[in-house]
Amino acid sequence: MRTARLVTAVVAVLLGLSACSGSASTPGPGGAGPAATVNGAPGVSLPAMPAVGGGSCKVSVTGDATASWTASQDMSSVMVSYWLSPSNRAVLAMKDGEESLILNCKGTGGSVNFLSPSGTTSATFPRSPKSYAIPAGGFLGGADTGQISMLFNLDDKAIWKVTEAGTFNVTTFDGGKFSGTFSVKVGKVGDDLTTIVGTAMITGSFDMACPSGIGYACS
Repeated sequence: MRTARLVTAVVAVLLGLSACSGSASTPGPGGAGPAATVNGAPGVSLPAMPAVGGGSCKVSVTGDATASWTASQDMSSVMVSYWLSPSNRAVLAMKDGEESLILNCKGTGGSVNFLSPSGTTSATFPRSPKSYAIPAGGFLGGADTGQISMLFNLDDKAIWKVTEAGTFNVTTFDGGKFSGTFSVKVGKVGDDLTTIVGTAMITGSFDMACPSGIGYACS
């Protein structure tokens, strides 16, 4: 599936860029942000990639599970195809007019990951403010073109999925800035992989900057 191949290629590019800017296992300034809490207990510390861009993201989880974290932008935080240099677009085999987004906000309590689906173009993911739907259902997102998939994990080791359609709002997308908010309801899946045994509300924000000087074209 093209989406899986693209994600794999993006990871390879991010790791390659990381190698150019420092060790991936050494936390950069700001690291992964303050320690998170999960259901009132401290989360497990995660290794951080080198900090870049000076941006950050925030996540708040309320309901049958509670968690919160703030994470500084690092090499794994965001891939906006508009920012890629021509050589990196070639590595990803991206055609003219094809665009892609990967946004990760990971903390010591869990992670929220946003993905644009296969077939995304500059028409469905423009370089401008826009509100996108996060569709319900599916453990792996399942968004259609013009929507944004979301994956959610907590340190509780449970499986969570989107139970009600949410929103991913891009409020600034100009030059080297990419910022906005998100809000979505998720459900904890029981052992039968069908029954919802708990629900939670996820809200948050992101304010990312193009990591200039390490293989990106930020203009």
